[in-house]
Amino acid sequence: MDGTAVEVLGVPGNLLSPDRMIDKLTIHFLRPRNGGGEVLEVAFPTSSSRRAVVVFEMPEVAASVLQHIQVLEVEGQHFPLQVWRTDRPEFDMPVKATLDVTMFSSDDVWRLLKSHGFQVTGRGPGLLLVHGSFLKLRDVKAQLQQLLTRETHHSRHTPKFSALQLRVSS
Repeated sequence: MDGTAVEVLGVPGNLLSPDRMIDKLTIHFLRPRNGGGEVLEVAFPTSSSRRAVVVFEMPEVAASVLQHIQVLEVEGQHFPLQVWRTDRPEFDMPVKATLDVTMFSSDDVWRLLKSHGFQVTGRGPGLLLVHGSFLKLRDVKAQLQQLLTRETHHSRHTPKFSALQLRVSS
């Protein structure tokens, strides 16, 4: 990703649809009175509530935004924003996935998903429907592979990591 990213906290998450909030943030950070300039991308919502990431074309614009007090106006209300430069923003998005857990023998999968903030429902024999964060799902997949290794080592079977399947739908 080219440009310079700024992390923005304090974004009201429940007043507008995500698309309208992205438009509102883009316009806010394009305005010279806010220290803004050319915006390459706005990521909202992210894995953290009330957080957005704005990527500017020029580092000077990001530096200028950081020097201004940022207050976002939405629906006649004013929301103070906290902004700072971030070198490595990770863009996250909500995800809904069906997880095939037939190769696991314990309830550890359910507990692991819940501990990462996923909403989990059964979808059929050996299938779980999960709602949550894409980045957290990536982390959970790595932990599930470790769990599978422990379970198969304990039962003297060879793990088949390719059997760990995620079907992501939008």
